[in-house]
Amino acid sequence: MAMFRPDVDFIIWTGDTVLHGKDEDLSITINSDILKNLTDLLKTAFPQKTVFSAYGNHDYWPTDQFPDGNNELYNRTLVEWGSWINNTNQEINFLKGGYYTLLLEAAPKIRMMSLNTNLYYTSNKQTSNQTDPAGQFQWMESVLNNSRKLQEKVIVIAHIPPGVHTPDFVVWMYDQFNTRLNNIFQKYSDVIVAMHFGHDHADGFKVYLNNSGDPVIPVFIAPSVTPWRYKPEHNPAIRLVSYDRQTGQHLDIEQYYLDLPEANAKQTATWKLEYKATQNYGVKDLSPLSLLALMNKMKDYGSNEFQNYFKWTTVNASTTEICNTDCHLSIICGFSNFDKTSYNYCKSKTASGSTSRKRDILIPLVISVIVFQRLFI
Repeated sequence: MAMFRPDVDFIIWTGDTVLHGKDEDLSITINSDILKNLTDLLKTAFPQKTVFSAYGNHDYWPTDQFPDGNNELYNRTLVEWGSWINNTNQEINFLKGGYYTLLLEAAPKIRMMSLNTNLYYTSNKQTSNQTDPAGQFQWMESVLNNSRKLQEKVIVIAHIPPGVHTPDFVVWMYDQFNTRLNNIFQKYSDVIVAMHFGHDHADGFKVYLNNSGDPVIPVFIAPSVTPWRYKPEHNPAIRLVSYDRQTGQHLDIEQYYLDLPEANAKQTATWKLEYKATQNYGVKDLSPLSLLALMNKMKDYGSNEFQNYFKWTTVNASTTEICNTDCHLSIICGFSNFDKTSYNYCKSKTASGSTSRKRDILIPLVISVIVFQRLFI
């Protein structure tokens, strides 16, 4: 990305840097060394830029088992990320639970909140019976409430997203944590301007709706840099986000990808623009209202918007993939239903009107890297 746009405001790194291997082949030392290697690479590529980073579930050892409290990995990582955090109070928060918050240097009324949602993951057996692991919920509400008083806008980043992963119908978080997190986000939807997550290894977006059905928070799921995925294959991806420095509103996404078969054949890596959201989706910006309008267009199975969305979930990888009626309906219902009950209700009551068909379509260390540029000063 430094080749395309070296003058970005900041970088978001949503975690899962450690290979998806077996615990017996890893350790705290190996994992922390891998995190250090990528930290050093980012500091070299963007020496004057802040990287807002978050842990992924594979970054811990044993895998997924983030504990309720300080541990050796937090201590080791802070040595590497300390120059980015560079705030005594936030370093204390990081050592407590792997979370922190900072104002943007380029936009002093915009706050970044980095969460450790691995504490809520269903594969994490250390926190399953707790109510507020590492005190993150209480801290989160305190920060958001204070930001409301100060008229700040907040961008939330984390690895594991809330809601329903589609079309497979997977809720990554324990129900009690998913519910509480969604309630907090809804409560502070006037403060939160956008969210960025990874984990799914697929490109996607969602929108929170308020009780009146109005769109309030855009949620962006970034595809991963590495091609690992349990199904189907996909190309490496990085993205450039344009935002308004005054309001924090997200204006556009330029999604870049590396065509792996081509790179292997030519023995050279050439990153290409896959899509530009405003141009290829026909939206004026990435506001909640614009994304809701896009979602409504995608209710038509045959629409260009839905076909492109499905093609881009796996970053333009060449494979034969089917999205039948149920797949389409699952994706549509997953856009704005963030719990099992509302998602299942949507599926039971909504008729997509599409027909199942088989067709050939282009589908596109696991990390997501997102860089931000400003459009308005």
